[in-house]
Amino acid sequence: MTSRSPLADVTALLDMVAATPGPSFAEMEPEQAREAVRAMVDMLDAPGSSEVTVADHVCLTPDAPLECRTYL
Repeated sequence: MTSRSPLADVTALLDMVAATPGPSFAEMEPEQAREAVRAMVDMLDAPGSSEVTVADHVCLTPDAPLECRTYL
């Protein structure tokens, strides 16, 4: 168990992402962003999980329903 708080861990991660040269996630094509996230997870040596729950949803917006998906 570590003594760092989750907030400190997230702050450190966001600082690392902000310091990374190159385009932001918003400027990348979806597959480029996915590859960047995979590389970031590999760098952090974060454990993966084979038990992921995927759920499809419909979010109601003022303009039209929006299909979305969550991964837990």
